[in-house]
This record gives sequence, C-alpha cells and structure tokens, in this order.
Amino acid sequence: MRYMKFLWLILLGAFSAPMFAQEKLEKELDRYKTTLKQVILQDAAKEGRVKEFLTNTIQVIIIPQCQFTGTAQQVIVDSSAIDNMQIDTNYYRALLRKDNQVVVVIEKQGLRTPSFMTIGEYGGSENVPQWVNMVEKAGFEKRLFSIDLLMEESRMKQIAFVNQRQLQFVDAGLQVYSGIQPLLVNKYGSVDKFVELKKENLEKMQLLQNNASPESWKHLVRNNYTKWTERYPTDTAGVFDLFVKEMDTIVRLSNRQKELLKQTITNKLLNCSKYNGRPGIQFIDRDIAPLVYTVLTQEQYARYIYQRGLNAWVANEAFKKLEIYYVREKSVPLDSLSKVYDREVFSLK
Repeated sequence: MRYMKFLWLILLGAFSAPMFAQEKLEKELDRYKTTLKQVILQDAAKEGRVKEFLTNTIQVIIIPQCQFTGTAQQVIVDSSAIDNMQIDTNYYRALLRKDNQVVVVIEKQGLRTPSFMTIGEYGGSENVPQWVNMVEKAGFEKRLFSIDLLMEESRMKQIAFVNQRQLQFVDAGLQVYSGIQPLLVNKYGSVDKFVELKKENLEKMQLLQNNASPESWKHLVRNNYTKWTERYPTDTAGVFDLFVKEMDTIVRLSNRQKELLKQTITNKLLNCSKYNGRPGIQFIDRDIAPLVYTVLTQEQYARYIYQRGLNAWVANEAFKKLEIYYVREKSVPLDSLSKVYDREVFSLK
C-alpha cells in the first residue's frame, strides 16, 4: 500500500509539473493582455482615423512577444519550453476586430511608440502583413503569442498557442504544427541543427551579459579589428595588431605563427579577392581566409572562425548600445556622435 501511494505521488508529479507550467504561462499571458488592452484602447482613442472603430463591440486581439529561455535541449521539449517562456514587454502586435473583420493592425517595436494602420490604409485585407493571416489561421479565440526561435529572427516567423500542455504553431506559410519538433525539422532541417544554432545564440547572450556596461562596450568596439578598420581604413598596422591579438586570444598562436601571418598577409594581401561577407575572414577590404588557413591548424582555424563570429556579433551589439547610451542617456546630438567616438572609444587601443 505504501509502495502504491509512493508510485501515485510520482505519477501525479509527472503530470502536474507540465500542467503547472502551462497554467503559469496562460495566467501570465492573460494578466499581461488585460493590462495591455486598456493601454491599446487609450492609444487608439488618440488616433483620429482609428477612433471611429472604438465602440462597445470592438475586439482587441493581442499577440505578445515571448522568448525562450533555458538550455537548447530544454527548448525542444514542449512542456519544458512552456516552463521557460518569458514575455518581452518591449514588443507586441495586436488587432482591432469589429463585426468579425480585422479593421486595424497595431505593432509595437522596441522603444518606439506603437503604430496603427487601418485596413483601408493597407489598400485592403489582401495587403496586410503575413502575421495577420497567421493569427487568423490559428484562430482569434486562442491564447496567442509570437516567438522568435533564434535572435536573428527579428520579425515574427511563427505564432504559437498552448493546447493541452503542447505548443502548437502556425508559420509564415500558414502551415500548422502540433508540437515544437515538427516545426524545427521543417525550418532547420533537423532538431540537431536547431540545437547547434540555439547554443550559439545562448553563447551570444552570455557574452552580452558579461559585458553590460558602457566601459565594456567601448572596450569591445575599440578592440575589434573590423570596427577599427571602419574608423581608420588606412591604418593597416593598427588593424593587423588587433587582428593578431584577437586570434591569439582565441587559439594561442606560437611566435612563429605570428611571424608567418605577418609575412603572408604583407606579401599576398593584394592577391586576395575582395571581401563580400561570410563565409570568409575580412582584413581591410580583402578576404584573407586562404592565407590564414595556410598558417593555422585545422582545429585552430575551426575554433577561430566560430569564436570570431561570436566576437563580431557582440561588437556590433555593443556599438548599437553605445549609440543608445550616448544619445539617450548622455544627450549627445546625432551630428556630434562621430567626435565623441573619436574621443572616448577609438582614441586608445
């Protein structure tokens, strides 16, 4: 009897944990949408062309933006993904619906004020953004939210809702998926590929979290050789020093490898093709990947390419954060930013 009671407690826990996660997410979505609905209606009342639709029969369909947290492995399990979902209050989309017809489309992106567009301003329902059709396909009555599986997906690529402890999705092709894994296979070819990409995303986020101050952002930008190139395109010696310094930090170059890199790049740079983006290794305006490959071991080369991609990403993010910091917190006029960068960011290596 005691054994049966123990077994029952185990089974109850196994079923109640996913249910609790689902209920938690649903309650958070409901609370958020209830508060946001009033904000949207107040903002809509200030829009002359929208105000006419605001009667007692108006429906407000809100699609919050959610993000996955947790490990890459947790993300691919429906119940675990639900448990690791967070609402991003800086972004949302919404629809005003009257007489079973969408009449206004609303989008809120980052710190910008929300935009309101009537169906007439789009030139008809056939010209609305695709996410509106995705919402209709999923069903207006569902607890809808949008997700970006990876950080690179800056625009809505799929919407989701919870149904009996399972995530369901509608993608831009209006295909419906029961569970997260069929969606991942369709989008990325395999679940394993998504896990690789998600791990890289999480590493990027960790880099940002480890460098969360203006001084850290300055350091990242100042010591990134491609950022230095953008500022001083003729400073070949300075660019090379930063290039080798970063590579040495990643793969631990021998003294002879440093010498060979300098000789090879000096003698053969102009023979390299113009750099046209990834894959490749940019040096000034050339792709020196073939030159670097002759000096590094295959293991060093692979490690450098991977970490260099992360470093380049975090330097770009740091540069964006610096611009926001100077303009919004330091009240630096846009036409004075260049001088501030010269003085406070690029003055020292």
